[in-house]
Amino acid sequence: MIDHLLRRGDPGHGISLLYSARNADEFAFIEELRGHEQRGRLDVHQTVTREESTSWAGFRGRIGRSHFERVVRDRASTLCFVCGPRVMVNESVLTLAALGVPLGAMRTEAWAVPRG
Repeated sequence: MIDHLLRRGDPGHGISLLYSARNADEFAFIEELRGHEQRGRLDVHQTVTREESTSWAGFRGRIGRSHFERVVRDRASTLCFVCGPRVMVNESVLTLAALGVPLGAMRTEAWAVPRG
């Protein structure tokens, strides 16, 4: 979705990506996303949830209220796309709503995490 938006031209507003993975080596397309960031077209905020390595210097833990507060500027006109495991999506929608983002401004895609 981000690639599509950026290929259409300047969206006229800031785009922030909160990107979570279990470990630092699981971030798909991170080089491409960082390239967009270097060109000033995207802000990338990464966090890991299970990284045990001391070499990871970024954020740790699940995406939550403090992450959203860093990137959601104009709550009434922010459009949010939330994609991930069902529990994370549900928690994110509740958190964004509590911050004042209208439910109609949220798009979600949730999936079940396989057990095993």
